[in-house]
Amino acid sequence: MLLTGYEPPRLVWLGMQLGTTFGVAFVHWLIVALILPELRSYWRTLR
Repeated sequence: MLLTGYEPPRLVWLGMQLGTTFGVAFVHWLIVALILPELRSYWRTLR
């Protein structure tokens, strides 16, 4: 969009920013949800 010179409305930029932010947060949540149970079982074996 920037290369063509088109300047979208502020609401479009806000939507893209919110979508990107929530997308990154969701991917990090998925990674933690996948790894955390493995770490808990590993920590139990160390006791």
